[in-house]
Amino acid sequence: MREAIFMSGRGGQGVLLSGTIVAEAAMQAGLNVSYYPIYDPEVRGGRTTCMVVVADGPVGSPIAGRYTTAVLMDEIAVERHLPEVAEGGVALVNTTLAEMPEETSARIVGAPVSQMAEDLGDERVSNMVMLGMLAGATGMLTVEQIAAALPVLIAERHHKLIPLNIRAIEAGYEAASIKG
Repeated sequence: MREAIFMSGRGGQGVLLSGTIVAEAAMQAGLNVSYYPIYDPEVRGGRTTCMVVVADGPVGSPIAGRYTTAVLMDEIAVERHLPEVAEGGVALVNTTLAEMPEETSARIVGAPVSQMAEDLGDERVSNMVMLGMLAGATGMLTVEQIAAALPVLIAERHHKLIPLNIRAIEAGYEAASIKG
């Protein structure tokens, strides 16, 4: 098994934290991981991307020419990176901020991620909704594995927010599972 997961959005959407959580959850599950962040110098609003390669054997390279899974948080991410998803791969689309693509060789799983996060009480958990969708659409990680990575990566002063983050992950998982 070798999964190349690409995540893209605007700075402030939690893309880099999401990648770190996937990497930590995969390592806790005994898998080999490579995490490669790329971001513009702006703190909020600049383009932010990362790649996480997860494998049950040697990773080999932290870069992939085609991604098996793409987490696309907004319209620019969809326009720029959907063509880079391998045929038969999965593209997760935040339909609050992007139109659903019409034709592609990837399987598209879309949900109004930002709206779902807002309905849960805080739009900042959009990235957690997407992580739940990643689990539901790919089966690569479970909700429990993702949730177990949170206390390791979230500063202790923010641990009171972990239950909200877990609810967001569960909501994303359910949304992706319903869509098949």
